[in-house]
Parts: sequence; structure tokens; C-alpha cells
Amino acid sequence: MYDPPSNCRPPEFWDRENVICPEKRIAWAWVWENLWFCICVDKKPEGITVLNEWKSRWDLPHIGLSKIDIAAYSERSTAL
Repeated sequence: MYDPPSNCRPPEFWDRENVICPEKRIAWAWVWENLWFCICVDKKPEGITVLNEWKSRWDLPHIGLSKIDIAAYSERSTAL
């Protein structure tokens, strides 16, 4: 899981982001749980690349939202 440096964004950013989109964490958790094999975290802060491999694996079984352990994901992660 990608967890950016603490100085990447000020706390106010994360607070505001959570107000605007409280569903953000569960949505990103679903992406990571189901598409981890085709997500490449770039070395630059907050850089994420989706590999072309996703096309060939899209029809594989996916985990539903109800089965995702949201507590396993960081509150501050840009991936969530």
C-alpha cells in the first residue's frame, strides 16, 4: 500500500477531502483489492500508473465492497 510522506499534504487537505468525498476510502480500497496487480506506484509522490494488464484481467472474480476490510487502509493514504 502506498502511504505518502507526512509532509506531502497538510492535515487541512485530508480533512477537506474527507468532507467532500466520505466514500473515498472504500472506493480506493475496492480499487486496490481488485486491481492491485495492474497498479504501479511511481517513485514521485502520489504517482500511480495503471498498467495495460488490467484489460486482460478485468473479467476475473472481484471482491465486493462488503468483504473489504476498510480498517486495513491508512486514513492519510492518497490511495484512499
